[in-house]
This record gives sequence, C-alpha cells and structure tokens, in this order.
Amino acid sequence: MVQQTVTFTPPTEMTTDNAIAHIAGYLPDNVLSFLNEQTLNGGRTTTTSIESGTHTIVTQWSDEAASQYTTLMASVSDGVKSQLVSDGWTITFSPETADL
Repeated sequence: MVQQTVTFTPPTEMTTDNAIAHIAGYLPDNVLSFLNEQTLNGGRTTTTSIESGTHTIVTQWSDEAASQYTTLMASVSDGVKSQLVSDGWTITFSPETADL
C-alpha cells in the first residue's frame, strides 16, 4: 500500500465536497473515471478532514493503482497544481504524485 496526503486551502471557505469538485473540474475524464473505478473496486480508500479552512485528504493506494495513477497524472499534476495556485489556493502533496 502507498499513502499520499494532499493538503489544500481554498481562497474562500468551502466544504470538502465542494473543494474536491472544484479540483475535479481541472482533471481529465480518464483520470476521474480511474479515481471512481479505484474507489469502487478497493484500489484506493480516502479519508478527509478540515481544520480552520485547510482540507486534508489521505489516500491509501494499492501498489498497482498507485502505479497507474502516477502514469495518468504525469502530464496533468503540474498544470492542475499551477491552476489552483493561480486561483488563490495553496496545495501540497506528500509524496508528490510522481513519487508514489
């Protein structure tokens, strides 16, 4: 299993569901389909929390799903992260998706 923690703070207060929906708007359909599929088949499990406007998402990936996700996000991660920063968000990944 591989664990990734994503921490982000939107520029305005919003629920975690709304924040995730905003981020999803920047992801291509094949990535969204993959995430949904992996959630349904147990390739990934996710917990979320929020404190003082900062959201934390911890995802446990199966080794196979992490490898596939790394490949899918190789040409996507930097652009999405840059767009969110342009929108006024702060966002960090530990480890970065390329390092899963």
